[in-house]
Amino acid sequence: MRYISLILLVILFTSCAKNSVQYTPTSQSSSIVSFKRTKIQQQNIDIVNTQKINNSIPTVNNNTEIPSDINISNQPDLNQLALIIPSAQIGKYAKEAINITNTYILYKNKPITLKVFDISIQTKQTLQKVFNKIYDQHITKVVAMLTIDKLNFLNNIDLKNIKIYLPLINKNEVKSDIKPNLIFGAISYKDQFKKLIKYVKYKKIVNFYDNSSFGYELNNYMKQYKLRYSKKVDNNNRYYSKFLRGNRRLRGSNIFLNTPIVKSSILLSQIDGYSIPISHILSTQLNYTPLIFSLTQKSNRKLSIIIANSIGYIPPNLLEYSKLYNNHLQYNWVNYSIIVGLEYLLEDNIDLFKDIKVIDNQVIYPIYLYKVRYYSFKKIG
Repeated sequence: MRYISLILLVILFTSCAKNSVQYTPTSQSSSIVSFKRTKIQQQNIDIVNTQKINNSIPTVNNNTEIPSDINISNQPDLNQLALIIPSAQIGKYAKEAINITNTYILYKNKPITLKVFDISIQTKQTLQKVFNKIYDQHITKVVAMLTIDKLNFLNNIDLKNIKIYLPLINKNEVKSDIKPNLIFGAISYKDQFKKLIKYVKYKKIVNFYDNSSFGYELNNYMKQYKLRYSKKVDNNNRYYSKFLRGNRRLRGSNIFLNTPIVKSSILLSQIDGYSIPISHILSTQLNYTPLIFSLTQKSNRKLSIIIANSIGYIPPNLLEYSKLYNNHLQYNWVNYSIIVGLEYLLEDNIDLFKDIKVIDNQVIYPIYLYKVRYYSFKKIG
């Protein structure tokens, strides 16, 4: 059996070498990663195959008899993964998902086969087609970058024994039926709000949100609380003076910035510039990014800025690998969720991460609060 696997491995390596790019990623790894991309036109599925092969191949004894009646074609490869990406709908996350998955494979330093299926857009037809391919190739472990509004498509697909990890969806946000072979990996913004609002004792809450779909989603979370003032910040009021200057409802308030980092940095600058006496500036994971130190002035960061973060412990070696490949794992919760899912699918546990767990098919993350200092985040509480 070992020698048949070896011969198949050598044939696969030789075949990939003709059509792929090979490289040794770091001096710390003796593995070779080869990439083969097959483009299928129109509504068919774009497939990228990534094979990881151990570089130390044992010698075969020519006198060894190899049984001819062994059938391994119908057996699932437990170290084989599929990654489904609707690239036209999730934008930059598609490329990041592939990069962070390859980073994880290099970190694990063992034979892992990755097959990437780019379905472009999420439809019932494309998902049915891709899962047929996955089943035909005996893959049982899948990371699917599906969005919550398209999750219902899976209800009408026979997923058989395929285990699917969904990095972008939190189970508690799902209203439809849920199949038992789905594992959910998104963080909970709702729980982050709860912790932040508890921190300021539910008092004098102000909400700024933008006009993106995610901004409206965050605004809906805030509606369950008593708000002193709420304002949509769009591109037509980018100077912000009309609703900031002289606004008495902002005095002594706890302002939630449910806006992306660029708008948040402008708001911080304006609040500081108008010397508005506020109590706290608060934000969820949305603004947990080192960009806050380059997009704001030092004086802006004198404000009491508190940010929630659910990215917990990362093994030091894995963090170093992510930095080498510019993945920003410690600040990108989507990348972090993907890594957690890969570990869970391959190892059937997430003990590697220490401070997270899976309960009822949902990854439960910690929620830490950080104070923004002049040049760093300081954990509090």
